[in-house]
Amino acid sequence: MKQKNVGKKAETDMLSALTKIVLVIIILIPLFFIMKKLVGIFIPEEVESTKRNFDQLVATLQNLPEYSNIASYPIFIDEKYAIVGYKSNSNAIGGMCTQYAIGSPYFNKKPEACGIGDQGCICLCKATNDFTKICQDNDEVVKCFGYNELKEDFSFQGCSSETAHCDFAILKGKKEIQTIWLERGELSYTISSVPCEQTTPS
Repeated sequence: MKQKNVGKKAETDMLSALTKIVLVIIILIPLFFIMKKLVGIFIPEEVESTKRNFDQLVATLQNLPEYSNIASYPIFIDEKYAIVGYKSNSNAIGGMCTQYAIGSPYFNKKPEACGIGDQGCICLCKATNDFTKICQDNDEVVKCFGYNELKEDFSFQGCSSETAHCDFAILKGKKEIQTIWLERGELSYTISSVPCEQTTPS
Protein backbone atom coordinates (compact mmCIF):
# COMPACT_ATOMS: atom_id res chain seq x y z
CA MET A 1 0.00 0.00 0.00
CA LYS A 2 2.79 2.36 0.91
CA GLN A 3 4.55 1.80 -2.44
CA LYS A 4 1.27 2.42 -4.31
CA ASN A 5 0.75 5.66 -2.44
CA VAL A 6 4.31 6.76 -3.23
CA GLY A 7 3.77 5.92 -6.89
CA LYS A 8 0.49 7.80 -7.00
CA LYS A 9 2.08 10.82 -5.28
CA ALA A 10 4.94 10.84 -7.78
CA GLU A 11 2.47 10.61 -10.65
CA THR A 12 0.38 13.41 -9.16
CA ASP A 13 3.47 15.59 -8.65
CA MET A 14 4.56 14.98 -12.24
CA LEU A 15 1.10 15.86 -13.59
CA SER A 16 1.07 18.98 -11.42
CA ALA A 17 4.49 20.02 -12.71
CA LEU A 18 3.45 19.42 -16.33
CA THR A 19 0.26 21.39 -15.79
CA LYS A 20 2.27 24.32 -14.40
CA ILE A 21 4.64 24.21 -17.39
CA VAL A 22 1.70 24.20 -19.83
CA LEU A 23 0.07 27.11 -17.98
CA VAL A 24 3.31 29.09 -18.05
CA ILE A 25 3.61 28.51 -21.81
CA ILE A 26 -0.02 29.55 -22.34
CA ILE A 27 0.62 32.75 -20.38
CA LEU A 28 3.97 33.52 -22.05
CA ILE A 29 2.81 33.19 -25.66
CA PRO A 30 0.30 36.07 -25.58
CA LEU A 31 2.67 38.02 -23.33
CA PHE A 32 5.35 37.72 -26.00
CA PHE A 33 3.03 39.19 -28.64
CA ILE A 34 1.95 41.96 -26.27
CA MET A 35 5.60 42.86 -25.59
CA LYS A 36 6.31 42.82 -29.31
CA LYS A 37 3.47 45.28 -29.90
CA LEU A 38 4.66 47.50 -27.06
CA VAL A 39 8.16 47.57 -28.54
CA GLY A 40 6.55 48.56 -31.83
CA ILE A 41 4.82 51.45 -30.07
CA PHE A 42 7.91 52.79 -28.31
CA ILE A 43 10.38 51.89 -31.10
CA PRO A 44 8.43 52.28 -34.37
CA GLU A 45 9.38 50.14 -37.35
CA GLU A 46 10.34 53.30 -39.23
CA VAL A 47 13.08 53.99 -36.68
CA GLU A 48 14.54 50.49 -36.90
CA SER A 49 14.32 50.59 -40.71
CA THR A 50 16.14 53.93 -40.70
CA LYS A 51 19.00 52.51 -38.60
CA ARG A 52 19.30 49.40 -40.76
CA ASN A 53 19.21 51.43 -43.97
CA PHE A 54 21.91 53.76 -42.69
CA ASP A 55 24.17 50.77 -41.97
CA GLN A 56 23.39 49.37 -45.41
CA LEU A 57 24.16 52.71 -47.06
CA VAL A 58 27.63 52.79 -45.50
CA ALA A 59 28.23 49.14 -46.48
CA THR A 60 27.20 49.97 -50.07
CA LEU A 61 29.62 52.90 -50.20
CA GLN A 62 32.44 50.72 -48.91
CA ASN A 63 31.74 48.09 -51.56
CA LEU A 64 31.67 50.56 -54.44
CA PRO A 65 34.74 50.33 -56.71
CA GLU A 66 36.84 53.49 -56.91
CA TYR A 67 35.62 56.06 -59.45
CA SER A 68 32.17 54.51 -59.79
CA ASN A 69 28.67 55.64 -58.89
CA ILE A 70 25.10 54.52 -58.35
CA ALA A 71 22.80 57.04 -59.99
CA SER A 72 19.56 55.90 -58.29
CA TYR A 73 20.10 54.26 -54.92
CA PRO A 74 16.76 53.66 -53.13
CA ILE A 75 16.72 54.36 -49.40
CA PHE A 76 14.21 55.00 -46.65
CA ILE A 77 15.23 57.42 -43.93
CA ASP A 78 12.40 58.51 -41.66
CA GLU A 79 11.51 62.19 -41.78
CA LYS A 80 12.58 62.60 -38.16
CA TYR A 81 16.21 61.82 -39.12
CA ALA A 82 18.99 63.14 -41.31
CA ILE A 83 22.32 61.84 -42.58
CA VAL A 84 25.24 64.27 -42.50
CA GLY A 85 28.69 63.64 -43.97
CA TYR A 86 31.81 65.50 -42.80
CA LYS A 87 34.91 66.23 -44.84
CA SER A 88 38.49 65.31 -43.99
CA ASN A 89 40.91 67.90 -42.60
CA SER A 90 38.09 69.99 -41.19
CA ASN A 91 36.19 70.20 -37.93
CA ALA A 92 33.05 71.64 -39.54
CA ILE A 93 31.13 71.74 -42.78
CA GLY A 94 29.58 74.83 -44.26
CA GLY A 95 28.57 76.60 -47.42
CA MET A 96 25.29 76.17 -49.22
CA CYS A 97 22.91 73.41 -50.24
CA THR A 98 20.19 74.66 -52.55
CA GLN A 99 17.94 71.59 -52.42
CA TYR A 100 17.48 72.11 -48.69
CA ALA A 101 17.55 75.93 -48.79
CA ILE A 102 20.73 76.08 -46.69
CA GLY A 103 22.83 79.15 -47.36
CA SER A 104 26.16 80.57 -46.28
CA PRO A 105 27.62 81.42 -43.79
CA TYR A 106 26.09 78.66 -41.65
CA PHE A 107 28.39 75.95 -40.29
CA ASN A 108 27.87 72.56 -38.69
CA LYS A 109 30.56 71.24 -36.35
CA LYS A 110 31.66 67.62 -36.46
CA PRO A 111 30.01 65.78 -33.52
CA GLU A 112 31.99 64.16 -30.72
CA ALA A 113 30.86 60.72 -31.93
CA CYS A 114 33.14 61.18 -34.96
CA GLY A 115 36.23 61.08 -32.74
CA ILE A 116 38.87 63.61 -31.78
CA GLY A 117 40.74 63.70 -35.10
CA ASP A 118 39.96 65.64 -38.27
CA GLN A 119 39.15 62.60 -40.39
CA GLY A 120 35.98 62.31 -42.43
CA CYS A 121 32.84 60.95 -40.83
CA ILE A 122 29.20 60.20 -41.60
CA CYS A 123 26.41 60.31 -39.02
CA LEU A 124 22.75 59.48 -38.62
CA CYS A 125 21.08 62.04 -36.36
CA LYS A 126 17.66 63.27 -35.35
CA ALA A 127 16.60 65.99 -37.76
CA THR A 128 16.08 69.65 -37.05
CA ASN A 129 15.11 72.53 -39.30
CA ASP A 130 18.24 74.39 -38.17
CA PHE A 131 21.22 73.07 -40.15
CA THR A 132 23.68 74.39 -37.58
CA LYS A 133 22.12 72.19 -34.87
CA ILE A 134 21.88 68.83 -36.64
CA CYS A 135 24.12 66.25 -34.88
CA GLN A 136 25.28 68.83 -32.32
CA ASP A 137 23.60 67.32 -29.28
CA ASN A 138 25.16 63.97 -28.31
CA ASP A 139 21.71 62.64 -27.40
CA GLU A 140 20.51 63.40 -30.94
CA VAL A 141 23.33 61.44 -32.62
CA VAL A 142 22.15 57.90 -33.37
CA LYS A 143 25.33 56.52 -34.94
CA CYS A 144 28.50 57.64 -36.72
CA PHE A 145 31.02 55.92 -38.97
CA GLY A 146 34.46 57.51 -38.81
CA TYR A 147 38.07 56.49 -39.25
CA ASN A 148 37.88 53.70 -36.65
CA GLU A 149 34.96 52.04 -38.42
CA LEU A 150 35.91 52.79 -42.06
CA LYS A 151 39.62 52.00 -41.52
CA GLU A 152 40.58 54.87 -43.85
CA ASP A 153 40.12 58.63 -43.87
CA PHE A 154 37.24 59.13 -46.31
CA SER A 155 35.95 62.62 -47.00
CA PHE A 156 32.18 62.95 -47.45
CA GLN A 157 30.98 65.57 -49.90
CA GLY A 158 28.02 66.88 -51.87
CA CYS A 159 27.94 67.75 -55.56
CA SER A 160 26.53 70.00 -58.27
CA SER A 161 24.00 69.40 -61.00
CA GLU A 162 22.13 71.56 -63.51
CA THR A 163 19.41 72.28 -60.97
CA ALA A 164 21.08 72.07 -57.54
CA HIS A 165 24.31 72.54 -55.64
CA CYS A 166 25.43 71.24 -52.25
CA ASP A 167 28.84 71.90 -50.70
CA PHE A 168 28.53 69.00 -48.27
CA ALA A 169 26.89 65.60 -47.92
CA ILE A 170 23.44 65.79 -46.36
CA LEU A 171 20.29 63.75 -46.73
CA LYS A 172 17.08 64.64 -44.94
CA GLY A 173 14.55 61.90 -44.31
CA LYS A 174 11.11 61.67 -45.90
CA LYS A 175 7.89 59.77 -45.32
CA GLU A 176 8.58 57.64 -48.39
CA ILE A 177 11.51 55.91 -50.09
CA GLN A 178 13.74 58.31 -51.99
CA THR A 179 16.46 57.69 -54.56
CA ILE A 180 19.86 59.28 -54.10
CA TRP A 181 23.20 59.58 -55.89
CA LEU A 182 26.21 57.72 -54.49
CA GLU A 183 29.75 57.98 -55.76
CA ARG A 184 33.17 56.82 -54.64
CA GLY A 185 36.46 58.51 -55.43
CA GLU A 186 39.95 57.57 -54.28
CA LEU A 187 39.34 58.66 -50.69
CA SER A 188 35.97 60.35 -50.98
CA TYR A 189 32.29 59.52 -50.95
CA THR A 190 29.62 61.68 -52.57
CA ILE A 191 26.04 61.55 -51.33
CA SER A 192 23.32 63.68 -52.89
CA SER A 193 19.53 63.78 -52.86
CA VAL A 194 19.58 64.92 -56.51
CA PRO A 195 21.43 63.47 -59.54
CA CYS A 196 24.98 64.81 -59.87
CA GLU A 197 27.37 65.52 -62.63
CA GLN A 198 30.00 62.83 -62.11
CA THR A 199 32.63 64.30 -59.80
CA THR A 200 35.26 61.58 -60.20
CA PRO A 201 37.18 60.49 -63.29
CA SER A 202 35.41 57.83 -65.39
